[in-house]
Amino acid sequence: RRRGDEASFTYEAKEYLASSKKEKKLRNKSLKACKCSFALLENDVEATFSMLRKLQGVAFTMFESLFSHINGIEMESKSTNWSLLSKLMSSKCITHEGEAMETNEFEKVDAVLCTL
Repeated sequence: RRRGDEASFTYEAKEYLASSKKEKKLRNKSLKACKCSFALLENDVEATFSMLRKLQGVAFTMFESLFSHINGIEMESKSTNWSLLSKLMSSKCITHEGEAMETNEFEKVDAVLCTL
């Protein structure tokens, strides 16, 4: 292997780990916020079920977006706003021919692992 390839791999590995840490912190912060919201709703059963229905819809949309992103399937946006997940995960890289190519972290990791 060339030295540049190893440096690139090391950089991408560090970036992946850094983004993983940021994602974990954000997930823990969100979980704490949900726990606080549910603590306030303990006595109000109707409000609790309403909150659970909303969470179910959000979770379904999030997993649908995540699995589509992992599989590389482009989903049509139901609104004009991009989903948070696609903003966090998508990136562009320049190929050796100079063309911009849309990739995501999963594709990068797969490509690196296939070259080993």
